Amino acid sequence: MAESESRQENIRAEGDVAGRDINKTTFVSPPAPSRLHDLISKAEDELRKNTAYQKVFRDLQRYIDSIDDDEVSGLENKLIAANRSDELKKAAILKEQFTKMLFEHMLSPSAQKVYAHLLARIETLFDQKIRPLIRAGANAIAVDAAIADAVICPVCNEIDAANALGIHDCDIRGMLYYLTGTCHISWVA
Repeated sequence: MAESESRQENIRAEGDVAGRDINKTTFVSPPAPSRLHDLISKAEDELRKNTAYQKVFRDLQRYIDSIDDDEVSGLENKLIAANRSDELKKAAILKEQFTKMLFEHMLSPSAQKVYAHLLARIETLFDQKIRPLIRAGANAIAVDAAIADAVICPVCNEIDAANALGIHDCDIRGMLYYLTGTCHISWVA
């Protein structure tokens, strides 16, 4: 037997036996995409393609996010600071009803557009018509009358009678309290 040769006899092994290199090729295929993965990919594609939806969502998100500029936080504390503690229970109920209404329609771009418009309109009217009265020291009766005349009525008039979302004047007041709770509206001079 030559010097470089080796003999292998009666070998028992669990795997390969070789006198030299063993080359193996292993193919690893990616896992099959799950149904959830497919849905997520489809949603991402839709969002990328639908920039109008993204803009509407951003417009509404502006009002969903709280502004941290106020020293007083939360609807209850803001109403107490404005000497309106008699409104606490009603304000909390109306704000909660609007919040539920908002989240019921969160997946509807059309409804989001309506809510973003209404919230912007209420904020603007309040800042233009009501804040000056509050700063001038008007009493609660005068402020409430101005809110009805300068905010609630004009916004209700903008909403068509065939209002598919079912928005009424008490919902507009709920939006006012919602904006108060998220620091977009201030009742303090």
